[in-house]
Amino acid sequence: MINIVLIKNPFNVRDRDIKQVPYSVVKTLAGYIAELSLEEDIVVAVNGGVVPKEDWGKISLAPDSSVVICPVIGKGGSGKNVLTIIAGIALSVVSMGVGSAVAGGAMFGAGAAAMASWGFTSYLAMAAVMYVGGTLLNNMSSSVSIDDYSASTTYSWSTPTTQAKQGVPIPLTYGTVKVQSPNVLCAHITTDGDKQYLNLLLSGGEGPVTNIKDITIDGNPLANYDDVEVNLRYGTNDQAVIPNFADSYADQSLSYKLTTDDYATQRIDGNATEGIELTFEFPSGLFRSNDDGGLEETSVTIGMEYRKYGAADWLSFKTGSLKVTGSSSSAIRRVVRVDNLAQGQYEVRCKILNQDGTTNRYINTCYWTVVSSIVYDDFSYPNMVLVGIQALATDKLSGSSPNVTWKHTRAVVQVWNPNTASYEEKPATNAAWACYDLTHCCRKLKNINTGSYEYLVEGAPAGLILYDDFLAWASACDSRGLVCNYILDASGDMDAAWKPFEAAGRGKVVRRGTRYGCIYDHAADPVQMFSVGNIRSGTFSLDYLPIDDRANCVEITYNNEDKDHERDSMMVYGEDYDENDSVDNPTQITLDAITDPDRIFKEGKYYLRKNKYLIRTCTFEADVDAIACQVGDNILVQHDIPQWGFGGRIVSATTTQLKLDKELTLEAGKTYEITVRLQDDTLVKRSVVAPVETTTTDTITVSTPFEAVPAQYDIYSFGEYGISTKPFTVASITRTNDEVRKISALEYNEAVYTEATDVPVINYSQLDSEVAVTNLSLGQENFRQSDGSVMSNIYVSWTVARGKISASFEVFLSTDSGATYRLYAKTSEQSLVIPNVKELKTYYVKVAARLSYSSAAVASITIEGSVVAPPSDLAAFSVSFLNGKYIFSWKKAETGSEITGYEIRKGTTWDSGQLVTRAVGEDANYTDSQAILGTVKFFCKPYNGGGYSANALSDLIAIDSLPQIKTLYRQNNFEQLCSVSDSKGEIKEAFTYQKTDLTYDELAAMTYAEMLVGDIVGKPLGNTVLLSPIITLDVLAQAYISIKEYWMWPPDQATIYEIATSLDGVNFGGFKMLSPGKMPIKAFQVRITLAGVERPAILQHLDIEVNASQTTINYSGLVIPAGGLELIFSQSFANPPAVIVSPNVDALMVKKDDPTVTSCRIYLLSTAGVDIGGTADVVVVGI
Repeated sequence: MINIVLIKNPFNVRDRDIKQVPYSVVKTLAGYIAELSLEEDIVVAVNGGVVPKEDWGKISLAPDSSVVICPVIGKGGSGKNVLTIIAGIALSVVSMGVGSAVAGGAMFGAGAAAMASWGFTSYLAMAAVMYVGGTLLNNMSSSVSIDDYSASTTYSWSTPTTQAKQGVPIPLTYGTVKVQSPNVLCAHITTDGDKQYLNLLLSGGEGPVTNIKDITIDGNPLANYDDVEVNLRYGTNDQAVIPNFADSYADQSLSYKLTTDDYATQRIDGNATEGIELTFEFPSGLFRSNDDGGLEETSVTIGMEYRKYGAADWLSFKTGSLKVTGSSSSAIRRVVRVDNLAQGQYEVRCKILNQDGTTNRYINTCYWTVVSSIVYDDFSYPNMVLVGIQALATDKLSGSSPNVTWKHTRAVVQVWNPNTASYEEKPATNAAWACYDLTHCCRKLKNINTGSYEYLVEGAPAGLILYDDFLAWASACDSRGLVCNYILDASGDMDAAWKPFEAAGRGKVVRRGTRYGCIYDHAADPVQMFSVGNIRSGTFSLDYLPIDDRANCVEITYNNEDKDHERDSMMVYGEDYDENDSVDNPTQITLDAITDPDRIFKEGKYYLRKNKYLIRTCTFEADVDAIACQVGDNILVQHDIPQWGFGGRIVSATTTQLKLDKELTLEAGKTYEITVRLQDDTLVKRSVVAPVETTTTDTITVSTPFEAVPAQYDIYSFGEYGISTKPFTVASITRTNDEVRKISALEYNEAVYTEATDVPVINYSQLDSEVAVTNLSLGQENFRQSDGSVMSNIYVSWTVARGKISASFEVFLSTDSGATYRLYAKTSEQSLVIPNVKELKTYYVKVAARLSYSSAAVASITIEGSVVAPPSDLAAFSVSFLNGKYIFSWKKAETGSEITGYEIRKGTTWDSGQLVTRAVGEDANYTDSQAILGTVKFFCKPYNGGGYSANALSDLIAIDSLPQIKTLYRQNNFEQLCSVSDSKGEIKEAFTYQKTDLTYDELAAMTYAEMLVGDIVGKPLGNTVLLSPIITLDVLAQAYISIKEYWMWPPDQATIYEIATSLDGVNFGGFKMLSPGKMPIKAFQVRITLAGVERPAILQHLDIEVNASQTTINYSGLVIPAGGLELIFSQSFANPPAVIVSPNVDALMVKKDDPTVTSCRIYLLSTAGVDIGGTADVVVVGI
């Protein structure tokens, strides 16, 4: 008979037909091939050797010959080197599909030189992966980390936060996970009167999930907050619209100060607006100050109009104008909305239509702060897991958006079973089915029209996925309890997406041609045998991984489900870790898809077993026989070099006797076996009949007859029982030349798959299941603040029983004698400070170890009052007025307690008065710029840690008119500064005005050298002086000078300001320290000294402003005689003022001389130009 193996698909070498045809003496190889009626081009091998096509008609076969036929992949029938194509395509897909998927991912350390001789540098699938601290063997191809997913926010040591940005990947969940970085789909602030609500719509990724639980806000359970509404959607495709988010809001923040002069106009982003919402704020409140200092009601009316962008006419809001009335100094907010607009892009404009008053008595400044575009589509976000939160801004929850977390579970994935031709639900926690789902991406969706369920596939078709491969892998995961819990929340390619599941399931997804299959690490029977009979001579090599460099301790990083999915690590030690010659550096690996600490321990032992038992690798070359096995297969290897049995080919055989191609010596008293690989690749092992005495023979007898008689040239391996061959796992198959394949294999040892049974009963961190808190102690701690006031804190401390440990403690606080408690804090320490508690109040504190609430300890403390006596009343207090500002002066009592500071209020009484200032220190005066017209009553009390003095002193002040402030000079963004020498004061070099787009943090991270290279640094350096140009005013004035600098770097630059002034613009006095008072100025120059600078100083810009008080004097019904009147001003001016004369009779004309700083002569003339005199109103305005 002739044995013919016909491979149908070179991409799947197991897809083959094996047949036997009658032997013929006259037939050549071409005759046997012709009988097969093969249409495609083929390549043929006979008994392991490739036969060129031109020799087919010349070769006659021997009986029982083995013929292997494989089709050529490609166009045409050139017959050119089929094995090149098979190696380049078939073998690269079958074997390289494992190695190349992770090529270049290995990190080689100690032992790399020895490994180089294996030829495995390009194949991570082969033998070893090097890690810091030691060498860890990995016989599967998957890396155990997910470096490709560096963007993941869940699997990093940094604190995850809620993300509010576009382009965030939609996470996929498998099992139970903690969503630590949900994405913000919508964030909108709504206003109800003066209450503000934050509406957050958060997505946890693709659904559906079976539950959403353990929601926290800023790390605290929802129960700790009031006025928080939560709505959930589990990610079905027919889920309802979530409350508070039926409409989509796009907020644009504004800061328009509205006036009666001009409209503030804003174009709304986008072209789909269907509604508009406006928000107005009165940040300083809305009130009128009466003569008694109290707050009276006042109103502001706001006009609002809108139109489609490009339209000619403006339309009023349906509410018309908005009238806001108030009598409060607290911020006031109002929201106006217009709905049901034609979809498009709009612009809005607003202005003040009416104000009750504009003097300083009226506080009615209004800002337009937000315009919102509204789209009415009822967004249900199908297939998205949603958590909707509406939170009232309170003292517990305000400021920036809170960080929200929760846990949810996805229990099943959809898997197509070709045997039943239907989809089945498989556990999402099984790594094999998770990889299948990532590849196939099938979703079970409800048809909202029919109510029936349908399946949508977005990945590889089920026909391209080898179901049986994944079923076998899934069964192995189930039998070994290889459960995974993982949220895929970062973008990457498929190889990177599979990795965490492959590591959790001890397997690997591989591409077999156009199909997806998998291999997995497990105990398996051998599928093929190689011996000296089919290993090419001189190609066998054997290498041992260096024992000294092998790690026997593994540090595994993972998300610990017992610690609320926090990032954690566990050390797992080998049996010989404490031996003197062992490695003392651990190997670090990451298993992100495993959350169970018991499982982490078992995985550590699994890696250490591989490190212990798998110490050999071998490589050899073989002919076409090599394509009968593939990567991941278990093979048997016999070779004479390591003396793994004796091998060769069978000469002839019967059912009980084999004639071998060499003589073997059988020693008396030993038991032998022989393994034969039959023509159909079946491996048959038989015991050999033991000899009575030592015998050398080429014929052996087996104890049990063969069911199928071995054929001539079948290969065999002979040796002592149990060691006639050595098992290996195929790691790679590569092409060395046109007809030869190179097999690389790693030692196989079934002991690797014996799971650890010595899993400690963890508390992995030695936590006790119930830890009692003992010795709870409360103490009062007083301290003095910078303003002198004394505050009280409660100092809490506790212990636990000796030998007990808790990862964290929870501290609860009660102010109602223990009737109710609220969670105050969580801590890993055994002490805590509760600050700013109230005097003369009793507090109850309860402390419990984590999950040990029944063993909590309780204690109480009553806070004692302050022992500091309040200060005595003031001896004197007065208020005056100068240049638009109140000037407060007081004098403290001669005796009494120490004074920390003073507080000034205005109003009708001290208790109901409005705070003006609370000053620290013993200054005896204070200047306030908020002067208003009318009569105001002020009160003043000193205070210290014991409280206020018993009585307040008061004073009344009445103001009939306020000076107007005129800006005489203003300059921003000074670039004209010069750097000067300290000693001589002469200009040394120009100061470089610095411009940079770098932020403060980026500058702080740069070295001086980097700043120089980046052309960021100029002068000044060191203790440098900057000098401004001479600045000349238009007039001589009693003026105030203010200077404000903006330093880009360093932000805390210390500066000293000096000024030299001139009354005529020519002659200057010396430089003096700049003081806040008023001074006569015509021209000035500023000198700035940079104090204590030993690094580059980068000045962003410098503002200088000069202001003067403008005085107005009114003269009503002034009698001007014929011949004129020399009007002497009631006060003198620094410059001749403007004099405005309005005759009381229209027929009169005005003539006046040029005014001086003290007077002006005025004449009234008839229409004929005759000086006749009369009466007039005169206004004098000047500075």
